[in-house]
Amino acid sequence: QSGSLATSFSIPSGVLAYNTTYYWRVDEIDGTGTTTGPVWSFKTERDPSVYFEDFEAGLGAWTITNNGGTCDWAIDLASAYSMPITSEGNVAAANSDGCGSGSTMNTTLSQISGVDLSMYSDAYLEFDSDFNDYLATDDGYVDISVDNGATWTNVLHYDGIDVRATHVNLDISTLAGGQSDVRVRFTYTAPGWDWWWAIDNVTIYGLTVVPVELTSFAAVTDNRNVTLNWSTATELNN
Repeated sequence: QSGSLATSFSIPSGVLAYNTTYYWRVDEIDGTGTTTGPVWSFKTERDPSVYFEDFEAGLGAWTITNNGGTCDWAIDLASAYSMPITSEGNVAAANSDGCGSGSTMNTTLSQISGVDLSMYSDAYLEFDSDFNDYLATDDGYVDISVDNGATWTNVLHYDGIDVRATHVNLDISTLAGGQSDVRVRFTYTAPGWDWWWAIDNVTIYGLTVVPVELTSFAAVTDNRNVTLNWSTATELNN
C-alpha cells in the first residue's frame, strides 16, 4: 500500500490452504530505510472434508469393546506418554500398567460414524502414537472398514516391538479411495501386566478428486449393439 491509509487487505480466493498457520507483518519504507513491524499470525480452519479426532471431547464418537481383558481404552493425558510434539491435552490410551497389578488388555476402539471419501481416489490415515512394548505377546492392530463395520482389513500391526513418539501416515487408497463409509479401529492386546498404547490426532482424509461421481451405470445389449445409461451426482472439469 502506498499513499493513503490502508485499513484492510483482501486475500484472493484460493491462496490460503486449510489448517495452516500464516504469519504477516507491515514494513514501512521511507527515505531513511525500512521499519519492520511486529509479526502477527492466524491459523485457517481445518478442511471440513477431513475427519479429525483429538479426543478433547472424550470418547463419545467411539465404541469400546472388551475382548476378554480386565481394562479398556480410556482418556488420559498426552504428558503421561512419549507422544510427538503435535499431541497435547487428551489422548486415547490402552494402559495396562496404569490399570494396576495383574491387569490384562484385549480391547478395541472403533469409530462409530464413517467418513465419506467417495469423491477422492486417494485416501490417507494419520495419527500420533506411543506404543510401549514389554513382551513379544503385546500387539497393536489398526484396521479399516468400508462397509459400515461389517468387515475389517488390517493396515498396521505392531508385533512385540517398541514404536515410541511416532506420527503414523498410512496410504489406505487401495481400500478406502472412492468409498463412502470409511472407519478405523485400534486394538491393543497385552496378556500380562505390561505397558500401553496411546493415540491422538486421528485424521482421515482424501486427495485427488474423482472428476465424475456416478450414481448409476447400466449396460443393455440389443443384438449387436450395447446401450449405456448413466447418471452423475457431480462432475468436475469434465
